[in-house]
Amino acid sequence: GSFRFSADALLLAEFAVAKTTRPLRCLDLGCGCGVVGLGLMLRLPPLRCLGVDISPELIAAAQQNADRLGLSERYRAMLGDVREHKTIAELEAGAFDLAVANPPYRKVGSGRLPPSDLRLAALFETTGDITAFTAAAAYALKNNGRFCCVYDARRLPELCAAVDAYRLVPKRIRPVHSRMAEGALLVLLEARRNGKPGLKWEPP
Repeated sequence: GSFRFSADALLLAEFAVAKTTRPLRCLDLGCGCGVVGLGLMLRLPPLRCLGVDISPELIAAAQQNADRLGLSERYRAMLGDVREHKTIAELEAGAFDLAVANPPYRKVGSGRLPPSDLRLAALFETTGDITAFTAAAAYALKNNGRFCCVYDARRLPELCAAVDAYRLVPKRIRPVHSRMAEGALLVLLEARRNGKPGLKWEPP
């Protein structure tokens, strides 16, 4: 009854891996069934990942997926609410090189609500908005650590305001178009904790 994953998650994993050149510790905020973190681990064998999600069912699915892929020694999924990130035992301040998030980016009232509570939490901002995810990322990241996320292109100003509020400086943005002749539906963004100014717009 949950939301599995969509192309958004795979695009995010590929976007995040593009600038990664060394072994590192990764945090997957709102990890769902684990797809973003596990996708990164398949591309980067030295990477270790902690996935955090509010749903016990999805935490179990993420750990099972890691087991089936032979990645359980380097992957850990644990229950936690990004809005209360300081209470999550293994989410240590300043301990992560990379944080990724594919957060829900639909506002309640902006579309038809799904019948399942799990799908509702995955798609709509019922258990945390982008500010909660950026706050958790900023808390967990080392100085100059990277935060990568995928978000609704129409809400890019809100995303930029959220990262700015927690001293995450945008460094790369890549628009995602479903069709060549249509506008971007999504944006992929990379920001660095206490990074220097300088933003690069990448090709669609």
